[in-house]
Amino acid sequence: MNAFTQFNNVTPYNIVDGKVQAEYVTDGYREGLKFLNKLVEEGLLDTTSFTQDIAQLKQLFENEECAVIGVLPAGGPNAFANMTGTRYHDYVVIPPLEGPDGFQLTAYMPDNMMMYECFLTSACENPLAVFKYFDAFYSEDVSMRSRYGEPGVDWVIPPEASKNLLARYENTLKEHYRNSLILLIGNLPRSLLLVGINTLVFWMPYFSVELFLRSFIAWLMIGFSLVCYGDMIVLRPIFQQLEKQAQSQGQ
Repeated sequence: MNAFTQFNNVTPYNIVDGKVQAEYVTDGYREGLKFLNKLVEEGLLDTTSFTQDIAQLKQLFENEECAVIGVLPAGGPNAFANMTGTRYHDYVVIPPLEGPDGFQLTAYMPDNMMMYECFLTSACENPLAVFKYFDAFYSEDVSMRSRYGEPGVDWVIPPEASKNLLARYENTLKEHYRNSLILLIGNLPRSLLLVGINTLVFWMPYFSVELFLRSFIAWLMIGFSLVCYGDMIVLRPIFQQLEKQAQSQGQ
């Protein structure tokens, strides 16, 4: 398209006479589409070019019998070729195409910094100060501010009492069983109800074998979902109580 209009498919907008212009509605873009259509009609442009993904392009490029692609646009051979192969060595870089009116551009796509990276240029007068500045972003204070906001306004550090509460409920195997036992004894009626719900299917034959056999298929289909739903109804009030206790202690 850059043989007909200034076009970058990542950001297809330009500033023309102080106004934003969408290049895909310009006359130049329309002429470019006509040219692509002409190439397709003459069998010079593969129709799959408009729909194929990178994997399909690489498979076409690496055709075992012979090279079937004459020319293609890409930022580098890794975009279309197997870099452990040799076929891409047979291709050379060509200048941007020139359109019928002498229009000839190429998209400008400079290198970008990746996340967690920074550049120190040769023009930097105090590299150590700049390094310390960027290194500060890895400190706990700056990390907390950038992620959660202003301390004391958007978040608070838990008081010592809630820290002890957090330590009590550490997710270790020992604490897991200890806390489960505390919850079980502290909510004994609900604990017994949970046992009844989860073992109901095993007790049904003792009450009615006929009812059990008739409902067995239905139990396989929805029984486990019903058990989970019943467990949720029983357990939710317990956790709501724990949530209120945690909130009252500033956790």
